[in-house]
Amino acid sequence: MGSNVLLHLCCGIRNLTAQLDLLSLGADLLVELRKLLVQLVERRWYRAGRMLAMEPEVLILDEPTAGLDPRGRDEILDQISKLHTERKMTIILVSHSMEDVARYVDRIIVVNDGKILFDDTPKQVFQHYKELESVGLAAPQVTYVVKALKEKGWDIDTTATTVEEAKEAILLAIKKIFLPLRPIYR
Repeated sequence: MGSNVLLHLCCGIRNLTAQLDLLSLGADLLVELRKLLVQLVERRWYRAGRMLAMEPEVLILDEPTAGLDPRGRDEILDQISKLHTERKMTIILVSHSMEDVARYVDRIIVVNDGKILFDDTPKQVFQHYKELESVGLAAPQVTYVVKALKEKGWDIDTTATTVEEAKEAILLAIKKIFLPLRPIYR
């Protein structure tokens, strides 16, 4: 098993011992896996700490959440966002997770074959979801949901790029449908 597979397996499992027992990997391997995980996490944090101690104006991060479980991913991205807002640091985030991009960034630059295809806000870039698909990217899943509802005839805002925005857009659309149907009590 490659270390990425082990890291993904271990980071995503709450009860690691039970899962490893199911896989018949044994206690010795469990101890080795835990040591490996601690080393990987310590190395990642050590490198990040050394880099931040230099107080850079620009921080370039290439897939900083690769291999992390959703909670770990959110924690890392929240800290990166905090660096941006509190230290006024420019963060360049390279990611294939469009959900993370939509939630955390102010500006998206889509590059394909060395050419800039889009350079705008997430709402504007994700309106071009078909062009993104043609270069191997996708919009956040909620973008497809609101677009599909619009195609079905719903009066809905199709610029939602996060779950929270989609929720609000869907609730507003539902209110538009059912508000005229409410009985008037006198």
